[in-house]
Amino acid sequence: TRGADPYNATDIMILDKGGNVGIGTTNPVQTLDIQAAAATFSIKSTTATNRVMTLYNNNNINSYLGLESSAGGTIITGGLPYAMVMASGGAYPLQLGTDDTARMTILPTTGNVGIGTTTPGALLAVHGNALIAGTTTVRALVATSSSLTVGGDKFVVDASWKVGIGTAPGANPLSVYRGTFG
Repeated sequence: TRGADPYNATDIMILDKGGNVGIGTTNPVQTLDIQAAAATFSIKSTTATNRVMTLYNNNNINSYLGLESSAGGTIITGGLPYAMVMASGGAYPLQLGTDDTARMTILPTTGNVGIGTTTPGALLAVHGNALIAGTTTVRALVATSSSLTVGGDKFVVDASWKVGIGTAPGANPLSVYRGTFG
């Protein structure tokens, strides 16, 4: 079946014998094949409050890509109003990849996030080098680009590798507070 553009007599949509639909192409190679110099695919809710989403299903396993409703929680439990949602339905991981390789994995039951690993064993697992710009606080451990501090001023290493225990680093390589601290 061919739909003709009455203004310039070219095909605008093709339904081939195999059931493939082509828009902007006369030779569709996918179930839905859309081609254009600057292609845009649009799904729009006709109200300002409802969700907008696409559902992907394989063997009764769902995945979703969408925009939450004004109330939130309509695509996923805990979804925030108007949040962009990418979710896996059921107990299946969510992965992001580049160059045909999984780069980040979120496990379904624990929520553990793995970067450089598909089996993160902690809430955040980074396998490989990491660069953290700014201040990083881990309980009583604070690391910045210029110092490492544990427990307030109980143990401090500055940018010149001078160490202070119970006090700030001084002029010597090691400064120790002689009183009691606890």
